[in-house]
Amino acid sequence: MGEATYTAADDPARPGAARLVLRGRVGIADAAGLHRAALDLAARTGAVTVDCAAAEYLDPAALQVVLCLGRELTGRGRRCDVTGVAGPLAEVFRLAGVGGGR
Repeated sequence: MGEATYTAADDPARPGAARLVLRGRVGIADAAGLHRAALDLAARTGAVTVDCAAAEYLDPAALQVVLCLGRELTGRGRRCDVTGVAGPLAEVFRLAGVGGGR
């Protein structure tokens, strides 16, 4: 079995905030666990940073989890920042209608 495609933890640099770190190829097989982690973060933290710097690919199910986390948090008046989106992954976010397209 390979390295985990995501980790969720409190952000020690920002009390009351958390980080969801995505790495490698995050696929449909990861979506259910990723969804549970996202729901937990949305329920217990004030802000979440989704770090995509080490992610190569998000399939549509994983992308939907990230987008729904953002919608849930902003709907509650909290922050959801997505960072580290570059290369082909930036195009996936652009096609989904989020992120700045050049």
